[in-house]
Amino acid sequence: MVYPASGDASMASSLLSRVAKEVNAKGREAVLQKVLVLDTFNLLNDKGKSFGVFLGRILDLFQDKKEISFFDDEKSSDLESLLNSLAESVSCPLYRCNKKVVIPKLTQEMSRLSW
Repeated sequence: MVYPASGDASMASSLLSRVAKEVNAKGREAVLQKVLVLDTFNLLNDKGKSFGVFLGRILDLFQDKKEISFFDDEKSSDLESLLNSLAESVSCPLYRCNKKVVIPKLTQEMSRLSW
């Protein structure tokens, strides 16, 4: 679920979550699909901000490939660096969204369910 005010950070976070699941499931065989990054990039509202910039740089790594290996490719260190930068840029907006939107909604729902 995408909460108000989470916007592009939520989209970028979803991509990072899928990356983590891919690596966890496939280990050294894990790959990043270009279509996944492109779909996420296309969903962004503001492609000129940090999320869009990082995703654009990740897309540049693909060149004419449809996927990039996380471990065996010469671009893996560049990919790792860009994914780390993307994760850092996502953390603050998601924290603010959780504090302003998610936690109050959960608190409200918990009090409604409590007897």
